[in-house]
Amino acid sequence: MEEKLKSLALVGGGALLGAASTLFLLKLLPRRISNQCDKKAIELNDTTVKCAIGLGNGNIGMTGLSLLADEIVSEQLTRNIQFFGLDSQQKVTSSYVVVIGLGGVGSHAASMLLRSGVGKLLLVDFDQVRHRLRKDHGIEGGIPVVFSLEKPKAKLLPFRGPSGEEDNPSDYQIVPGFRVRIIPVLGTIPAIFGQVMASYVVTQLAGLDVQTEPVVNLDVDHYQTLFQRLIEHEESVYGADMQVQVDVEEVQYIVKELWRGRSARELSPKDVGRGMWRSVNELMLVRWDQAKAASVSNLVLLKFKEADEHEQRSLDDIKEKEPEFFNRVTSVLKRAEQDFGL
Repeated sequence: MEEKLKSLALVGGGALLGAASTLFLLKLLPRRISNQCDKKAIELNDTTVKCAIGLGNGNIGMTGLSLLADEIVSEQLTRNIQFFGLDSQQKVTSSYVVVIGLGGVGSHAASMLLRSGVGKLLLVDFDQVRHRLRKDHGIEGGIPVVFSLEKPKAKLLPFRGPSGEEDNPSDYQIVPGFRVRIIPVLGTIPAIFGQVMASYVVTQLAGLDVQTEPVVNLDVDHYQTLFQRLIEHEESVYGADMQVQVDVEEVQYIVKELWRGRSARELSPKDVGRGMWRSVNELMLVRWDQAKAASVSNLVLLKFKEADEHEQRSLDDIKEKEPEFFNRVTSVLKRAEQDFGL
């Protein structure tokens, strides 16, 4: 009996020792693999950094020049190179772009940035991108639907049953509480937004100056009001409106195309939509150079207080104390000269 107990104890001890050894090895193996991967990653990173530093760019592993040296990549980016030029395309391929949010808009933006030759992309998203975005790219599988949150501008037509009489849509639900007002989507509208955003980023990276369509939601009455203010201001300051060389249509060009419906001192749009309508109540057109006539190439859009301060200063004073603002306004007015052939 004692020998049997000893045998069982030995077997149990051996099994326990074997289990402990197996557990130890299982824990040790991932660590060794992880350490090896980290070591290889460090070596690869060191090699990449050395390569990048040697080529004069420490931000990414492959510079634009080395990327474009690849025959296949260069062939794929042939049209980009023809459009931007080789030097500008090298700026694009040497860039590092972060895309935050890979929904219906961000995924298409990231795709276009990649196809445009951006050298390094960092994609940030909180969800499983592959499965969540199938509907946006028209991939078959699942139920490709989207729920519209926009307030309808018109009521839906009455629902009629098989008999032709008005019926209750809830009676035809598959299960109770099933949402019936759903529409299929292939991501065309989100794709347009994403591709436009990516195009803007690529042109900025390439250093290509592109004049986008200004988002100015004003009507004829607003331009007429600004024109009337200009006339009244000229009469009160200069005694007459004889030096006004613009009409309402040219005022529309100045406000919309040149100054984007906001003060020349505002670098970014703060008021949009109806906020822009209200902001017009504080804006007026004044001469940039008081010695010249109020023409298309000599009018700036400012707020009332800014206009009063501007007329108390000379251009030399502005150029000396605010060179950045002076150069920006001068470049905009030169664009007006080119557009009108002045």
